[in-house]
Amino acid sequence: MSQPTIHPTAQQLLTDFRPEALADRHDRQHSLLEATGELGRPPYRVLDLGSGSGVTAVWAARRGWRVTAVDVAAENLAVLRRQLEEESGLSIDIVVDDATRCESVPDAAYDLAYLKDLLEHV
Repeated sequence: MSQPTIHPTAQQLLTDFRPEALADRHDRQHSLLEATGELGRPPYRVLDLGSGSGVTAVWAARRGWRVTAVDVAAENLAVLRRQLEEESGLSIDIVVDDATRCESVPDAAYDLAYLKDLLEHV
């Protein structure tokens, strides 16, 4: 008899920073983006709008990319701050702001903008 498939809950997905968990969710999507031929060469400057707990920001920073994570909820970004305390060396700027206005986002050019879990909210 085979073991039942156990699917992670939404909360588990938002707080699972293990490299294999992030790779499973992000590497395939990024490979599709690379396949367009529109990206320059890494490292990239990444804007993660509606970053939530920061799993996409951590995934990108682990690749050596400079990331700005933006979310309207400070409690979401508190999860990311705790992760950054545990995992030093990641280049992530954290901004609490409304992603529809981004008034607090540094005036900078970005190579990639992720809106993975934002569009359904705006």
